Amino acid sequence: DAAGGRPAAMKAGVRTHGGLGNQLFQLLYARLYARTHGASLFEMHDLRYAHAFARSSELVAMPAPPPPARLISALRLPKLATRAGLRRNTVMVLGTIYIDGYFQHVADYTAFDDAVLRAELLQLRAELDVERAPSEGVGVHLRLGDFFASEGDVAAHLAERLARIPAGAAIVTNDEERLATPQVSALLAALGAQVVTTRAMSAEQVLRTLAGFAHVDGNDSTLLFWASVLSGMDCAYRNPELRLLRERFLAVQERVKP
Repeated sequence: DAAGGRPAAMKAGVRTHGGLGNQLFQLLYARLYARTHGASLFEMHDLRYAHAFARSSELVAMPAPPPPARLISALRLPKLATRAGLRRNTVMVLGTIYIDGYFQHVADYTAFDDAVLRAELLQLRAELDVERAPSEGVGVHLRLGDFFASEGDVAAHLAERLARIPAGAAIVTNDEERLATPQVSALLAALGAQVVTTRAMSAEQVLRTLAGFAHVDGNDSTLLFWASVLSGMDCAYRNPELRLLRERFLAVQERVKP
């Protein structure tokens, strides 16, 4: 018991990593967990990845952990448990819950009440300043480089995507050089398609750009997932888990009222 005879508040820490799309899943899950269990939440960001994505400055940050908790978090105990076949997103050590994972499965959110989930989704929308009124026609999210293992795979995917670009579409990409060849430029001109380059944009700006379209043809990026969930914009997902999770997140925003 804490001083005064009251139980000490539960503590929980989340380890964020990856780009904005991954961070949104991690922070949503951690906030839901903390709110559901009445826990105080701290967080730490892991830069030990190939792209070393920084923690989003637009999302409200929780306090940093004390040094012992930082060391325990660095052990990645939930990840080790998952690799051992235990499928654990949380592990308790010395009275503190450590949250570490990707949280991109429908099953990750079954324990959370719809009203609480809706409130946290609305909070994320407010922090990222996403309008829920997509109206800018059709977009094509063309993300290539870090999705594929070889240049041959990139070329094949690009050819497949270009073959089905609708007339008048806006192509949102940071790979504009691949679209600047005479053949591709002629194709885009014939379709009346425009290129919206994202190279100088932050990840948050790219998300808001995608969120402004009524429909986006993409390739299952988590950034497009969140643009769709937060704005209500329409898009198709081939990944079955992301598709089902998107449907739940959209439905709970419509079904549950404040």
